[in-house]
Amino acid sequence: MRQYHKVMQLPFKVTPSIFPKGKISPNTPNIAKIAPFYMIHLPLEALNFHQNGHHLLLSTDTKETIEGKIKTLKKDFPNLTYVNNHIGSKFTQNERAMKFLLEALNQEGITFVDSRTIPSVTRKYYQYHPKESFNTCQNIPFLERDVFLDNELDVEKITANLMKVVKIAKTKGYAIAIGHPHKETLLALQNASSYLKESGVDLVYINELIVP
Repeated sequence: MRQYHKVMQLPFKVTPSIFPKGKISPNTPNIAKIAPFYMIHLPLEALNFHQNGHHLLLSTDTKETIEGKIKTLKKDFPNLTYVNNHIGSKFTQNERAMKFLLEALNQEGITFVDSRTIPSVTRKYYQYHPKESFNTCQNIPFLERDVFLDNELDVEKITANLMKVVKIAKTKGYAIAIGHPHKETLLALQNASSYLKESGVDLVYINELIVP
């Protein structure tokens, strides 16, 4: 909750991505109740990384298991419309697993945003299964992260990444940046508020994104 409030103090729109309700995040449904908008940071199986406390969706899970977990997610967060993946380098390159996940999300009217924790294997999947890439409620095409802001916790480098995001947005019409509530990231965002305001791009929640 403390991290959420720090993010919400920024003078522009940021979409908070919160973990599902679980052992290490029991109070996230309370954040969802007060947030103007939010996503769920959905833990997916990674190649070489594991965090205790998260209930990962596994690439070996059955269709029924994945559907059940997404139904539980929707029950915990009734107004949920967007998720992005937390880790997931193994899961997102498995076509079978992604098919089951996207079908389950579509059934609940939830759009998937690929955090691209591995080079864009998911995009290849969508090329062959285009109907899976649309939220049936909002008709939004496949969305993926353009820039990670804070791979390096250095204010100057994070600021440079923000400028890169603006450049991408001006070139293709929009851009999606992902960062974390580290003090360096929050400071860089705060310091860049005037630049972002004067940049000619609008900062919006992801559900307000207009894709050309």
